Amino acid sequence: FDLLEEHGELVIFGRSVKDSKGEFKFPEAGSNVTRLYVHLGGGIIRPLSMNKAELSAVVNVDFKSILPAFVVNWLAKKLAYYAFVQFRKKAMATSGNGAHYERVREKKELYAQVMKPVEKYLAAKKEGKGDDEDRKKEKQQHTTSDNKSSIAG
Repeated sequence: FDLLEEHGELVIFGRSVKDSKGEFKFPEAGSNVTRLYVHLGGGIIRPLSMNKAELSAVVNVDFKSILPAFVVNWLAKKLAYYAFVQFRKKAMATSGNGAHYERVREKKELYAQVMKPVEKYLAAKKEGKGDDEDRKKEKQQHTTSDNKSSIAG
């Protein structure tokens, strides 16, 4: 979802699918392989510049095995770290080469359309238009949390 103008972020979400559909085919899992299942996963991308973004993610995963809570927590931390490391490597590897770069070159109009809101948001932020909105949003968040604490107290 494009929430750049309202909140300065893009929201993404997804889940595991059970069957291959359409053009994409999942490789078969071997007999000694158990695939984990993502009930729901989501993330927020905050563009900082044309070459830099902040990414936050939350994922509800079923590891498809009986594991103690401390093992699940340890795995979740390790997998999250590994996922972000791999994501960064992939992102860095796409500058100027690879399959992604080729798709961007082949489908210039599509990628230009995708990037247009980000470019507009960053230009407005650079001009200082985003600062007032950020201050309003921050003030609103503080007011909301103050109201919640006064209701609870």
